[in-house]
Amino acid sequence: MKRWSICLPAALLALSLAACGNGGNGGAGQTYQVGDTVTSENWELTVTDVVCGTNLETTLDSDDYLLVDGDFDTEIYLLDGSTTEKAYVAEEGRAYVVVAYDLTYTGKEATTYNQQMSIDYNDGYLYEEHPYINSDFELRGEDGTFQGQTYYDVEPLSGTYEIRSCFDVPEEVMTNTEAPLSVVIALDGQEYTYTVR
Repeated sequence: MKRWSICLPAALLALSLAACGNGGNGGAGQTYQVGDTVTSENWELTVTDVVCGTNLETTLDSDDYLLVDGDFDTEIYLLDGSTTEKAYVAEEGRAYVVVAYDLTYTGKEATTYNQQMSIDYNDGYLYEEHPYINSDFELRGEDGTFQGQTYYDVEPLSGTYEIRSCFDVPEEVMTNTEAPLSVVIALDGQEYTYTVR
């Protein structure tokens, strides 16, 4: 009888520790802050910045490319021969949310990365639309410039990729700073939520 009374508390402690361990790497119910790294079976991802605005930087080799409403001197030549300092200006009543993140592939076989990301505004309004044609995100290439991508093939031990992704949202998402704003990312079938505000 004494043996059972000793074993039972030990078994309960082991079960409680196992239950705690299951939630340690994110997924449903756990949130992260900008700057945190999440780890899935094959990926490590760190959201480094999330910004809102109505104008996008256009210098391809800038560290701030796709970050919004900065003090930029970039001049863009349009098809009609005119110039402008902004490549993208949100339509009236709309704004952009730009997510900057670093991504490392940790798997051992070649694969393809297809971004699965959305903006969650006010606990339920989801936005996934990218404002550019045929481009879900911008990937910094080996030459130091960003390039539009819908997906990319990745090899094992290929290092860390620097990525920017932009979402077209109602202007309220930018101006109503009291409402919650999150970035939801799916990796290997598991969702990770970064709290922005």
